[in-house]
Amino acid sequence: MPDVVVDTVYGRTEGHPLFVANLIDDWTARGLIRPAEERWGLPDQIDDLALGVPERLRALIEHRIDALGQAEQRLLAVASAAGEEWSAALVAAALDMDSVAVDECCEALAGQGQMIAQAGITEWPDGVVAGRYRFLHALYQDVLYQRLAAAQRVRIHKCLAERLAAAYGEQSHGVAAELADHFERGCDYARAVRYLDQAAENAARRYANREAAAYLSRAVALVHRLPEAAQVETQIGLLLRRVLVHSAVDDLGGAIADLKLVLSCASEKGDKRLEVNTLVEISRIARWLDIRYCLETAIAAEACSRDLQEETLKVRAQVNCAMASLRFTGWREDSAAASRSALAVVRAAGDPRLINTLLYSNAWMECLSSNYELARQVAEEGMGIARSLNDAYHFMSCWWFQLWSLLYLGRLGQALRGLSDALSMGEENGNPFAAMGFRIGLARLHEEALDFDGARGHCERVLKLVREGRDHTVCSYGLILSGRAHLGLQDHRRAHECFGKAMRLVEGEQGLTDWQLCLPLYQGLGDYWLAQGDLTQAREMATKLCTIAAPPPERTYLALGHRLLAEIAIADRQWDQAEAEVAHALTAMMGAQASS
Repeated sequence: MPDVVVDTVYGRTEGHPLFVANLIDDWTARGLIRPAEERWGLPDQIDDLALGVPERLRALIEHRIDALGQAEQRLLAVASAAGEEWSAALVAAALDMDSVAVDECCEALAGQGQMIAQAGITEWPDGVVAGRYRFLHALYQDVLYQRLAAAQRVRIHKCLAERLAAAYGEQSHGVAAELADHFERGCDYARAVRYLDQAAENAARRYANREAAAYLSRAVALVHRLPEAAQVETQIGLLLRRVLVHSAVDDLGGAIADLKLVLSCASEKGDKRLEVNTLVEISRIARWLDIRYCLETAIAAEACSRDLQEETLKVRAQVNCAMASLRFTGWREDSAAASRSALAVVRAAGDPRLINTLLYSNAWMECLSSNYELARQVAEEGMGIARSLNDAYHFMSCWWFQLWSLLYLGRLGQALRGLSDALSMGEENGNPFAAMGFRIGLARLHEEALDFDGARGHCERVLKLVREGRDHTVCSYGLILSGRAHLGLQDHRRAHECFGKAMRLVEGEQGLTDWQLCLPLYQGLGDYWLAQGDLTQAREMATKLCTIAAPPPERTYLALGHRLLAEIAIADRQWDQAEAEVAHALTAMMGAQASS
C-alpha cells in the first residue's frame, strides 16, 4: 500500500484496528482506492481520502457520543469546530462558560479515554493558562462537527475567532492561519481576508512559498464577499503579493496571468501609475518566457509613463525599456549611462522596491561592462533589500549576479560555496528555474577549473529539467557549456551537436538576439572550428565575438576573442598578426577586474 495512503489512514484513525478496517473497506467500496496485484491504485485527488466517514463507523461513533451527557456532548461539538487540538479556554468562550469548568470536564473525559486526550498546556499572551486537548481520532472530530447545524457552525467559529484574536492581541499575526480559518467559517470575510494575507506573509518569510500562494488564492476567492467599495483595491493588493510568490517558485506564467488581471483593474480605474508599474513587471518576467513580448510591454510602459508627473516612475519605465533593448537589440552606451544615473534618482526617492529593481538591472549591466567588483557590491545590496522585503525573486536574481561576479573575479572558493548554498535553497523552495541557473554557475566553475567531466555532468542535469517553451536562457547556457565540456573532453562530435542546438536557440528569433548568450557561444564555436582546423570559420566566430564584446566593453570576452584570433594566426603561420592580436588582448585586459 502506498505510503500516502498509510499516512492518511493513520492520521484519521491513529491505528485503531476497527477504524482502519472500516475505513479501508469503505474507500474500496467507493472506488477511492483500487487493490491490484502489483500496487494499489490511487484517486486523482488524494485529498478525497480525507472526506466522509463510513456509515458503520459513523453509527458506532454516534452511539458513543449519545452515551455522554448533554453538557459533554455540547462541549465536544464546540471543540470539533476548534480543531484537532484546542485550548479549554477557547472552547469555554464559545460555550460562554468558565474556562476552569471546561478544563475540568475535558480532563475527566480524557481520563476516561472518552474521545479526547490531554495535549499539554496553552498559555496565551493575555495571561490565560488552560489545558490543551486533542481528539483521539480525526473521525471523532468529523462526526461531531457534521452533527452541528450550519448556523451553529457559523456562530461557533465567529466566537472562537473573536476570543483567539483577543487573546493574542498585537501578536495575532502569529496565529493568522488559524484566525483566518475561523473568520472565514464564521462568515467574517473582511477579517478572513486580512488574516489570510498575514498567513501568506508568515509563510513567505519561511520561504514556504507554495503555502503562501495557497493562502493568497483563498483570499482572492473571498474578495467578492467584501463590500463593493473595497473589492478592487483589495484584489489588486492580493494579486500583486501573489505575483511575488509565483515568481519565487518559478510559476512565471501564473505571475504574468495575475499581472494581467492587475493591468485590467488599473485600466478600469484609470490608474496610470499602476498601469506603468504593472507593464514593467510583466516585461521583467516575460524576458524569461517571450523576448518579443518582453520588449513590447517594456515599450508600452515607457510610452504610458510619459504622461506621469512622478519622475521616479518615469525613470523606472525608461530604464526597464533601456535594459530590455540592451539585452535583445545590442549595447547602447547612452542607455547604460541612463541606468546608472537613474539609480541615484531612485535612491533619493527612498522606495525600497524600486531601488531593488534598479539594483538588479545595474548589477547585470556592470557585469557586462566588466566592472565585476562593483557588480558584486550592487548585487549584495540588492540581496539585502530583497531579503527585508521577502522578495525571493529579486533575492535569487541578485544572488546570481553576485556569484557570477565572484567567478569572473577568480574567487572560485567563495563562488563554489555560494553556488552550492544557492542551489540548495532553489531546490528546497521548489524553484526549478533558480536551481537550474545556479547549477549552470557550477558547470561554469568546473569548466574554469578544467574539470570538464564535472561541468558536463551539471549541464546534463540542467538540460533534463528544461521545459518545453520555457527556460530559453538556461537551456542555451546549458548547451553552450555542455559543448565546451565535450570540447575539453575531445568529444568533438557531441560538442558540435550542442553548439548547433544553442545557435538555433540564440539566433532563432528573427530580429532579436540575446547577445549576452552570443559571447560564450561564439567563443565555444571559435575554439571548436580551430580544433577542426577550419581557420575560416574559426576566424569568423572570433571576429563576431570581438565585435559584440567591444562596445560595453566586456573585457574578458574581448580579450578571449583576440586570444582566439592570435591562436588562429599562429595556426596559419601569420606571426605578425598573432603578435598584434596578443597586444589587443593585453590592451583589453588593462584595468579589468578579472582573475589572472
